[in-house]
Amino acid sequence: MKKIYYLVCACVFSTVFHLNAQTTCADAIPFDWSANNTQEAETTVWYKVSLTPLKNEEGMDLKLYINNASATETVNVSCTVYIGSCTGTSQDKSTVISPAGNKDITLQRSLIEAFGFPNLYIKMTTNQKIVFSASIVPPEITSSTDGCENAIDFDWNNGHIQGEGTSVFYRVDISDPKTTANKAVKLTLENLANTNASVVGEVTFTCPSGKGTSYTKQLSANQKVEKVLSHAFLESLNITEVYVKVSTSAKIYIAATIFDEEASAPDYACESAINFDWTNGHVQPAGEQWYRVDMATLRSKGDIKLSLYNDESSNTTVIAEVAFECPTTALLNQGVTLKASEKKTKVLKATDVNALDPAIEYVFVKLSTSGNIHFVVTEEAVTTDLQTADKTAQNLRLTTLPSAVRVTSLAEQTIKIYSLTGTCLFHNNMHADETVSLSLPEGIYIVQSDTETHKIIVF
Repeated sequence: MKKIYYLVCACVFSTVFHLNAQTTCADAIPFDWSANNTQEAETTVWYKVSLTPLKNEEGMDLKLYINNASATETVNVSCTVYIGSCTGTSQDKSTVISPAGNKDITLQRSLIEAFGFPNLYIKMTTNQKIVFSASIVPPEITSSTDGCENAIDFDWNNGHIQGEGTSVFYRVDISDPKTTANKAVKLTLENLANTNASVVGEVTFTCPSGKGTSYTKQLSANQKVEKVLSHAFLESLNITEVYVKVSTSAKIYIAATIFDEEASAPDYACESAINFDWTNGHVQPAGEQWYRVDMATLRSKGDIKLSLYNDESSNTTVIAEVAFECPTTALLNQGVTLKASEKKTKVLKATDVNALDPAIEYVFVKLSTSGNIHFVVTEEAVTTDLQTADKTAQNLRLTTLPSAVRVTSLAEQTIKIYSLTGTCLFHNNMHADETVSLSLPEGIYIVQSDTETHKIIVF
């Protein structure tokens, strides 16, 4: 009960008037959910808050954004919330905002619906000028989800607010933009906190799976970034859903919108691409160069590691643009800045490669660099290190044999083996020191117990 009173106190901050006079309950000002408004210093104002607008938005909460307009003075705001009428049950509440500071408060839909009344009356007093607004937002996710099997279906309409210190799995259905002509996707990531945020996204194309490809983004306070996924990229994928694990150190907002992609003139420069040298890599001076990557060779290599070297004594910026046909009208791009003589590496997982349409024969990559660089590609051991012939994990011993794998359970647990397409090939409850052997064709497989997940290669 105390929490709802505190949250509702902030409702006063969204009236359409510029308030500089005293009011009483009898002339309470109707509350406007959407306006950006101001209340002057040393005023007391009554508000009548209709809850209908919020109740009409199914599944959504109300977010109130309150700003102290003074750069030098602390604002003290006190309010009394009256339930249902001016003389109903009430409670006084106060909040303090530092100079030029702000506070956002969520009025949860579930708490409002629990009372069942249509209006609130609020008496608000502030000693300093305040500016405020309100918006309807999706509920905040405040607890982590365990494993992709418990993934939340991504909300394309409203996005998600994810709480501080959480790790959440999302199941993203991309079938609509993938199969609809000229549809692209804009991703939005916004830091809702007044402190820096570290956000890590881990992408996999099957569930269950081992560790996916990770992307880390550092956001300053209240920073928002956007990225566009072209229709050509979405169309090139051989899957219709993606699993994304998002871990964040601060409260964030994640959204994705589908939009019509504007047509552009074809780029014929890719026709000058040189074949990628898998053995020696390449040395590239400052400027642009196209490379043609044979997908048959790439698919045969499993996980690979790209090592990029800055050959300059100063910073060098490298931008990679990827196309799936030539001539091309749509590119994916990724940029990186290397310090003097710095080396950076990036692992491309076989699962990511296999997620591409098998009909794609070549990938065209344009590298634009501000300085001299060189780069090489080497084959990488399977991420979870079980490429060796005999490997003991925490509660498993896995031995790869010709066209088979032998599994020894070191504890009583459930063991599952999956193909990379997600097909369950083995599912059994095993006792400690129990061993089973399973015949498998050549390929990469996922072994999962109650406590761990690993990849193996069968030759």
